[in-house]
Amino acid sequence: MSAVIPILLYHSVRPVPAEGFERFTIDPGLFAEHLDTVTGLGFTACTVGALAAMLRAGTPPPRRTVVITFDDGYADFAEYAWPRLRARGLTATMYAVAGHLGGRSAWMDGQAGAMRMLPAADLRALSGEGLEIGAHSVSHPQLDCLPLACAREEIRDSRAILEDALSCEVTTFAYPHGFHDRNVRRAAIDAGYTSAAAVRNALSHTGDDVYRLARITMAPDDGPGRIAALLRGRGARIAAPHERMQTTVWRGTRRIRSRLRAVHA
Repeated sequence: MSAVIPILLYHSVRPVPAEGFERFTIDPGLFAEHLDTVTGLGFTACTVGALAAMLRAGTPPPRRTVVITFDDGYADFAEYAWPRLRARGLTATMYAVAGHLGGRSAWMDGQAGAMRMLPAADLRALSGEGLEIGAHSVSHPQLDCLPLACAREEIRDSRAILEDALSCEVTTFAYPHGFHDRNVRRAAIDAGYTSAAAVRNALSHTGDDVYRLARITMAPDDGPGRIAALLRGRGARIAAPHERMQTTVWRGTRRIRSRLRAVHA
């Protein structure tokens, strides 16, 4: 029987969210409460890479294991998130958008598109302190709406850029927005990654696919009670072995919109 492994997904941790990015921003005090719930319930954190290695080997993770992930690579991580993780002896995995290191979150509009991103030097320093760095594409597109050749470039080149910048191996990938299909999944495998994280807003487990690991997005109104429930395997569905029909329908809608934008561009 599969054991539940909660994989939590964070984006920005800062006191004042950028306009337009409120639902992906967690107050530092609330983030500290999340972490205190993790440690208070006796959980330890491992990286995605470590989890994937255990799953591939058929080795169950230790009981009370949680995985903490951050997408995009916002500069506020170094100031507000990492010190709180380190103070509690917790590690995490950061998925960085390789084409925007040290720049801005320009794939978004308005103030959300002006958020500062961690430069390569800071990522190198964080990696040296125990943070796992993974790839999150070059430019943060909807990979399953791109021509496959372009999606392959985004996946492959992001790894090369990060490995060159960090002087270390990058083995794990996260699909931007969580969007992927079987061809994008195959591209991640062909690029040499040992795992790929989706979103799915479901609880991962020991039978989960290491190339579409389920994660749960943390929201600014998720209190310690929500974290405690997830750690206990409650409050969210268990990730299904196959794609849900709603996901397939939504992908079709996004592809139509993408083609229309290309026609009117």
